[in-house]
Amino acid sequence: TLICYPPKKAGSTYIIPSTVTKIYPSAFERCKDLTDITIPDSVTDICSYAFRDCTALTTINLPANLQFLNGFAFQKCESLTEIAIPDKVRSIGLCAFENCNGLTEIAIPASLINVSAGAFANKSLAKITVNANSKDYCAVDNVLFTKDMKELVCYASAKPETSYVIPDTVESLPDYTFAYAQNLTEITFTNPNCKINMHSTTINEKTVIRGYANSTAQAYAEQFNRTFKLIDSEPPVTTTTETTTETTTTETTTITTTTETATETTTTAPEQPTYDNIKFDKETGTLTLSGKVDGVMIAMALSAPDTKVQYVVAEAGTTFADGCGSMFSGE
Repeated sequence: TLICYPPKKAGSTYIIPSTVTKIYPSAFERCKDLTDITIPDSVTDICSYAFRDCTALTTINLPANLQFLNGFAFQKCESLTEIAIPDKVRSIGLCAFENCNGLTEIAIPASLINVSAGAFANKSLAKITVNANSKDYCAVDNVLFTKDMKELVCYASAKPETSYVIPDTVESLPDYTFAYAQNLTEITFTNPNCKINMHSTTINEKTVIRGYANSTAQAYAEQFNRTFKLIDSEPPVTTTTETTTETTTTETTTITTTTETATETTTTAPEQPTYDNIKFDKETGTLTLSGKVDGVMIAMALSAPDTKVQYVVAEAGTTFADGCGSMFSGE
């Protein structure tokens, strides 16, 4: 394990020894003089914040055997212009390449099963491609979706279009999705019940939001004082087919109108992802952990609205993935 590289160490290049299998959290954080780092193929895990804020870094190779690239690993590496994600990578953590404003293209390998919120959030990303053999992701016009098209994972922020219509299959929108989309002046939500991450950074503040009355899009716009425009038509109505059993084809369900459905939507804010082994008590500020916990789980729990952690309790038998401890540290 490579634990720490001194930020003030002389020299602009460094070759990591071939005996290293893991790069510790914040190992190279704020090493602002390094321009070139060579990582051996023996490394399988790059922990959280490992290369964060290495602003002069222009060249780095991700090792062939890398499997886990954790949260904020390369955040603010502004001079990084190219990155190749190896074929064995399974997970890319929260904001792993956020503000890497030199990156213009990302290729998603078939091995990747998890891309966390804000993984590629930057101003320059123009092209997103996905390996044709991927079972978990697909790209449509440089927009990254889960394979079932139910989650819009990443929008290439440097796309030239000024407007975008989110497909009606999309049921959730994570944080940072449109945060850096400087060219977008208008986004249209065609699914009135799409779960939008209720953070101000989900959608760029200058973007006009279009959607149906009493929709989650309208709720988001009102929450963060954004310009909202109504779609003239009514949202599609889901009707009960003739093959529905008698126990479910009741008069109550068939009379329900679209307006009533939309009204119900606004009574509850879009939910954040939850994990059974991570519980948070808002009254005491206590985050309780149990079972097997990894960095992605903790990052999503800490990013939830009104989550101000005062105490962390790990129940007996709790195990932690490498790098979890750094998720609770400030700058």
